[in-house]
Amino acid sequence: MGSFTRELYMDNLKLRVALGWQKDWSIVRKFGRNSAMDIASPEDIWDGGGTYVYPTVADYVYLSSSSSSDAGLSVTVQGLDENWDKVSEVVILDGTDPTSTAVSTTNKFIRVFRMFNSDVVDFTGTVYCGSTSTIASGVPAGDTYAIISLIDGESANQTLMAIYTIPNDYYGLVMRWDIDNSNDRESTAGFFAREYGKVFRNKKVHGIYRNFLPVDMDMLLLKPKTDIKIRGQATVNPTRMSSTFTLYLIPKSQVDV
Repeated sequence: MGSFTRELYMDNLKLRVALGWQKDWSIVRKFGRNSAMDIASPEDIWDGGGTYVYPTVADYVYLSSSSSSDAGLSVTVQGLDENWDKVSEVVILDGTDPTSTAVSTTNKFIRVFRMFNSDVVDFTGTVYCGSTSTIASGVPAGDTYAIISLIDGESANQTLMAIYTIPNDYYGLVMRWDIDNSNDRESTAGFFAREYGKVFRNKKVHGIYRNFLPVDMDMLLLKPKTDIKIRGQATVNPTRMSSTFTLYLIPKSQVDV
């Protein structure tokens, strides 16, 4: 790009980061969906439903599918390793029957916050990332850390989880989040963050009535190893809620706090 374009957009932080003009910064965009919120209790906005369960120690995770048609397909798993550093690994589902045999990662994960189809064929079934190799019809017997689900019978080919953890050696600068509610009754949603070793705190809460609601986070700065999630409370069964949040990852060496 020429100098005119650079000067024209020099005050646009998002564009500077996207084009690599902001040294060592990167943009993270997380988006999630919970298709069946229940009025009984709040739920996290992710495709697994209910309250998301985090790993307590770094360990290998196991991938499987609810359909044997997904045999031999590739899945990219992204998260944090035992040192809380960013890690990404491509895993090939069992080539014979991924509904009965789960495949382990070669890296240990302390967090898993994204999976996507890295093959050339759509998934047929629901793809799971779990804590154990023991599965039944592809479903992990232990905790489930990520799911690539079916929407109206077709694979999303990507996890839908408004959940993220700031990597080690980075700060997270949260710019905004949004929430969408499918019903005609007011629901409530909040942006929750948990610093390492502490509890989740609600950083901003909003009521939402049917339509999309964008929320400015006033450049909220979060420390390394902070967990983030969007959590909602429905007032009608069932309610579908979707959410997105955007943040910048800033190298720890550039932040003096």
